[in-house]
Amino acid sequence: MVKLGFLGALIAFMSPVGVWIGTDGTEREAPCPEIEEEAPQRLPRGCEAPRAGVLIAPHVYVEMMGDLAEFKAERDQLKKAVDQERSAYQELMSEYERALKAHELNLNILQSACTPIECPSLKPAMIGAAISATACASVIATYQFIK
Repeated sequence: MVKLGFLGALIAFMSPVGVWIGTDGTEREAPCPEIEEEAPQRLPRGCEAPRAGVLIAPHVYVEMMGDLAEFKAERDQLKKAVDQERSAYQELMSEYERALKAHELNLNILQSACTPIECPSLKPAMIGAAISATACASVIATYQFIK
């Protein structure tokens, strides 16, 4: 019975063991480290974390860093493309503004050189037509009476 009590106490006081995976893929067992509250820390597989966090396997971390490097390179290329497009746009806008100012200047010159021409209105023509029609009708009526 003493053996069982001693064995139980030994098991109770043993620290948990986790599995460390080396960069070459070898596995070795090691006791779980003591967790510091403020500092990020790596844990071997099988050890429990006292608080929530993101724990990933080394090969997943390497893949994520590769993806991150690809995304950063793509971002840099897109930034260069945006800068080129922005400079082309600004150049076109300045060319457009110069052309617009030149056009406005030409319009102002034309307006100052030309005198306004008044278009004939329809009212005097209608009055003249009515007078002419009345004169013709009176001549025809007079001719009919004289006959």
